[in-house]
Amino acid sequence: MIKITTSTNEPLYKQIYLQLKEDILCGHMSYNKRLPATRTLAQQLNVSRNTINMAYRQLEIEGFVSAKQSSGYYVNKISTLHQSLPKYSKNTNREEFKPKIKYNFQHGTIDSTTFPISKWKKCLNYANDVIYDSSKFTSIEKEGLYELRSSIANHLYEARGVDCTPEEVVITSGHQNSLEILSKLFINSEYSFSMEDPGYNVTRNAFEHLNYKMNFISLEDDGICIDEVKTLSSTLLCVTPSHQFPMGAVLPITKRIDLLYWANENNSYIIEDDYDSELRYHSLLIPSLYSLDINKRTIYLGTFSKSLSPDLRISYMVLPPPIFSKYQESYKICSNPVSKIIQLSMSKFIRDSDYEKHLNMIRTFYGKKNNLLISSILKYFKNDAEILGGDAGLHIIIRFKFSLDREKLIKKAVSNHILLYPLDILWANPSQSPDNLIILGFGSIKSEDMEDAVKQLYKIVNDSIL
Repeated sequence: MIKITTSTNEPLYKQIYLQLKEDILCGHMSYNKRLPATRTLAQQLNVSRNTINMAYRQLEIEGFVSAKQSSGYYVNKISTLHQSLPKYSKNTNREEFKPKIKYNFQHGTIDSTTFPISKWKKCLNYANDVIYDSSKFTSIEKEGLYELRSSIANHLYEARGVDCTPEEVVITSGHQNSLEILSKLFINSEYSFSMEDPGYNVTRNAFEHLNYKMNFISLEDDGICIDEVKTLSSTLLCVTPSHQFPMGAVLPITKRIDLLYWANENNSYIIEDDYDSELRYHSLLIPSLYSLDINKRTIYLGTFSKSLSPDLRISYMVLPPPIFSKYQESYKICSNPVSKIIQLSMSKFIRDSDYEKHLNMIRTFYGKKNNLLISSILKYFKNDAEILGGDAGLHIIIRFKFSLDREKLIKKAVSNHILLYPLDILWANPSQSPDNLIILGFGSIKSEDMEDAVKQLYKIVNDSIL
């Protein structure tokens, strides 16, 4: 039965529409059932016929009902999937359906308190002044704002040894956008795609989606297996040489040189994903693969999502000249996806050395968290756990010296308000993921909570041992 109220700001026609819609979705009004005549329903609810007509018209627009001339409105056939949807009340507290997470060990998370809000606001104010000063108004090139590309080129040369011009830099709206662009710059019938296994599943999905032939290269203790790489030609090889994701290895110089020589001799390109190279805690930064490449066979990918915030949606690529020419041709009628205000702000942030100062700050900040996490693991797990990749980044891998039911562990962790990440999806074949490995991201856990988070994890792991 339809009920309306005047104690809400919701229009009467919308109240009627929503209740009829719910009745149809829940199956209370079955296929081909005739809706009440507009005059009859108007009299019952003491509203105008126009109010009923507006409600019925909205249902018709959305495909819930159809009007038959001189007959009225009839319910359309709605799939059982929709009919099985639960009723939703506007006053329902949706939070109660979400698990309350106290400690989030999901990798890729950052600590929002590190964001330099006051300095960023100054950069935003500068950007707004530029935007509203018509004498300085310029459109953004499809590659991105030249001012920002110049700032990034200077930063990369000083920080990563990447010697490039602003003309080789392309601004993108995130790592996934960079991958999508690259996947369309090559022809999948001419090039295959290769990557480390395990590796970042988003990278894998981007190229699988466009029907590239996929090659998955196994890892050794010091990174990707060069012998397997040497069997390939005419391929795009994506690697994370400065901090292998997820296992944490640093690719040694001998392997780097072998990779560059192989790419030049086998009509291949290397995609260097340098996603968290800034965050090294116990050694100097590792020189980029791009900085060693004299043959211009390396495509460099960088992002500000780990060092600043993923909400800014800003990343970049450095394309060697032949690939940059392909980009210009393929995207000649496209516009850049990142807003001018964000690009102007980011450029000033780098140009004023605020970004460099921020990087120094977060290296210290996350380095302390990293040390707290490792010391807590050693305290509670003692000799039962080996830590991998603990010198850099925002996650570590724990290799236990006993077997685990990892699915059971993840479920039990959630029920105890702890979020863990399912590591097996990082393998091309999830069944090959060892059960005694778990990945722990520590970016969003407070320093003062780190030991307790590991203590709680220790209790859950003990309950999950096979």
